[in-house]
Amino acid sequence: MSTPADPFGGYEFRPFRAFSAEQHRQLAIEYGVRDGETHGKLMDTMANVSEMYLTQRNFEEYYGSIKLHRERLERIAAAARILRQHLAEETLTEHLFYGLSDAEKFTDRLQDSDRINRTFISNLGHLVSTAGELASNPDELRILRIDPKDGAKSVERREIWEPVFKLWCDLGKELGYTDGGPIMRVLQIMHVALGLEPPNPHSVRQALRDYKGSGVLRVVK
Repeated sequence: MSTPADPFGGYEFRPFRAFSAEQHRQLAIEYGVRDGETHGKLMDTMANVSEMYLTQRNFEEYYGSIKLHRERLERIAAAARILRQHLAEETLTEHLFYGLSDAEKFTDRLQDSDRINRTFISNLGHLVSTAGELASNPDELRILRIDPKDGAKSVERREIWEPVFKLWCDLGKELGYTDGGPIMRVLQIMHVALGLEPPNPHSVRQALRDYKGSGVLRVVK
């Protein structure tokens, strides 16, 4: 399906945030920009997509997915539980912690190592409890991670696709789907600008259905 003709004549679009001048122009065409107000709304969306996507992508790279985070916490709790049990059974713990004491006398160093051992075992018990609780309580974990409320969605869907859908509706356009249609063309431009692989059509259709709250998508060309 052909892209709509350029209605701007010789107007020179400029690069903006993550978008080249040509990508800026193509987005204006797809959204049917005709005046400064609609152009301003488009630029707001472009700015938000550029900033929020990169911020949230870096966030997920730092923390990892909630699923992987919970699995890691489960492993931490399990490892701490095993180590705590082994230390409780070990008969030479004073020698394991002997080098951590600054005392000069041998007997004082042994007493220090025993104290350090008991404190360490207690801390391991605390670690078993807290890591296990966080692993089993994803809602609390999301709060501590400062996850978005809709963190179950992909970053691309949350920070690129849905803002695109919102602006489309705000400008009075009918939100629908066609292979190679306007929504897919806009998302393709967004993905290229942000260095992403092309959007998955099946995932986009599902995101549109969820956004509209309806299983029916009109064909929009």
